Amino acid sequence: MPKQRLILSGICRALVLACAVAALTPLVGERGALLLPASSPYLMVISSIGLRAFSWTAILAIPVLLIALWRGRWFCRFACPTGLCLDMAGGLGKRCRTASPRARRLRLGTPLLLLALGSATVGFPFFLWLDPLVLFNGFAGVWTEPFSWQAASLGLGFSLLLLLSLFRPGQWCYGICPLGATQQWLGNIGRRLRTRRQADSKTPSAKGSGLHTTRRAALTVMAAGTTGLLFRHTLSRPPLIRPPGSVDANRFNALCTRCGNCIRACPEKILKPAGMDAGLDGLLTPVIHMQPGYCSEFCNRCTTVCPSGAIKMLTLDQKREVAIGTAVVTRQKCLAWAEGQYCMVCDEFCPYNAIHTKVHNGINCPVVNAEACRGCGLCQKECPALQTAIIVEPIHS
Repeated sequence: MPKQRLILSGICRALVLACAVAALTPLVGERGALLLPASSPYLMVISSIGLRAFSWTAILAIPVLLIALWRGRWFCRFACPTGLCLDMAGGLGKRCRTASPRARRLRLGTPLLLLALGSATVGFPFFLWLDPLVLFNGFAGVWTEPFSWQAASLGLGFSLLLLLSLFRPGQWCYGICPLGATQQWLGNIGRRLRTRRQADSKTPSAKGSGLHTTRRAALTVMAAGTTGLLFRHTLSRPPLIRPPGSVDANRFNALCTRCGNCIRACPEKILKPAGMDAGLDGLLTPVIHMQPGYCSEFCNRCTTVCPSGAIKMLTLDQKREVAIGTAVVTRQKCLAWAEGQYCMVCDEFCPYNAIHTKVHNGINCPVVNAEACRGCGLCQKECPALQTAIIVEPIHS
């Protein structure tokens, strides 16, 4: 790349990097966190196929997709903040002599893209979390909130990319990145559409090579689709309390990008990244823990910031109709049931009138109407018992 173009590339990427970080700050608002990951054509294509729907956030990726059809990996060279950070890490590795410039680069970008496409056709897309813009969002978002090890885990992927670039400069961008491979494929399609070369103008050997490549790509897509289908229907997924608007459990872990947007948007701080209790394929996906707050009936923020559609956008009215769990009374701990005290605090606070009364030994005692309960957790938060007597449990399918 000529020196002037290299300088222009650095300036453009630095500006995008500054804007991307600024978009994650509270000054912009939680929807600013959508801008960077939602602009990825890789994320748009794979998630749209996986969801069988085109979400409104996918519109943000259309300009990048059109540029890729015209100029191939232009976004990588002039806009990708992840690429800029990795280039700086690679430059540091060269100065510190930790880099291995002669090491052979792995060519995994296209296989990863094909595996993602194939698995998305059965609704269980692989590798959405490998999108570099998602990884950047997860890392940059860590520093916009009070530090916690749980939140820091969302930045682990980007940290590993920086470490890789210290020892193998360019390996991620030119050998692994599925977003880069997506742009490369789009650029190839664009060139073919522009040139409109006739197939008979190619040499016989080129035809054979192209046919071999097409067959290999088709086999990869078919194998990924079969594997995704097996994963979707055979993996054991423990019941968990997911954000309102989440897609079904069989697809959620695959569609979730682990970007952390919903976790940072939650004003009650009840959304946490899951550990191994969610299974290996559910690691770092958002799970609701009803402490210290509850899922307010006046809040839908987590449903407005998901870039992949794993959490559908809901209005407040729609959100109030969605059950994320069911409150269950443990009678042995309840002040009314176990000790005969006059206590119906859970009924007083329930915003959905889901707590009914049942007379026991002359005392009004709480009973949950499961059909009316939305699992918001306010009853659990306000329960005055020494050991909370009413707890929201996941909905068992």
